[in-house]
Amino acid sequence: MLQFTKYAPWFFLAAGVCVGQDYCGLLNQPSAPGANPRSATAEEILVRLSREAGFNPKSYPLRDARDPDLKLQGTAAQTCNVNQRWIFYDADFVEQIRIKGDSDWPKYFVFAHEVAHHFNNDPDFHQPNQEKLADHAAALWLTHMGASVQDLVRAINAFVINEKRVGEYPSRCERVAEVIQAHNEVTQEYNRMGLDRPLYEVRNCAPMEWTRSVVVAPPDVSQMSPGVHARRRIEAKAQIAADDVMKIGTPAANAKFPVDFDHDVAGMCAVSAITIGDQLTWDNIGVCALMK
Repeated sequence: MLQFTKYAPWFFLAAGVCVGQDYCGLLNQPSAPGANPRSATAEEILVRLSREAGFNPKSYPLRDARDPDLKLQGTAAQTCNVNQRWIFYDADFVEQIRIKGDSDWPKYFVFAHEVAHHFNNDPDFHQPNQEKLADHAAALWLTHMGASVQDLVRAINAFVINEKRVGEYPSRCERVAEVIQAHNEVTQEYNRMGLDRPLYEVRNCAPMEWTRSVVVAPPDVSQMSPGVHARRRIEAKAQIAADDVMKIGTPAANAKFPVDFDHDVAGMCAVSAITIGDQLTWDNIGVCALMK
């Protein structure tokens, strides 16, 4: 019997938050019965991704398995036996997100995300923002394959449940913003070739088509006091998204105003319209449920 050992930490696209788990031992177990997800199979998805991303699908063998942790987390990229790059997945999880996302795009996204982890050597070398980088790469590939910005956002919403950042694990809205940015990059490539496709900005954790009428000059950050400031205009009673604001400087520890998005602003709404560059205070933001 082969002895499988994890060379370095594994990384997964998960509904929850990363926890340490070595899946290499699952390679010793028989393949899970009936584990291929319906519609497009995992193998077909990997082959189609390889045509866009330019890799040999045999470089990333797939392993369907039944494991309590894997069932919760969905998919995982892991290096076994020092240099064998595997993608582990639970087919029931993959099928559930297909149903929730109402298309095959969530399935494509989770496998593209794991391929991106291997591309970026995340299982071997930890790097900051690796989840967002993997989301970005997956969104680039899928946009080239024909996914719309709505397809990408529905894919994120199909499996991400954490509304706030936990450690280095990004919130749902951060991940939505990342895939919209990637979609815009591909759209700009197409538009330079003569097409005329719309770009999108993030509004309330969802894509909104960008129009010239909303463009304003960027604020002069050098004139801003430490705190959280509006990156764009935020309408009255609109929920404030991470992409709507920017943190300037390092406020004092005893500051009597919001100093951090995740801790102070996430889940809040604008009491009245907040102009680009304005600082967020406890007077101009409040609990959304109290404004309905």
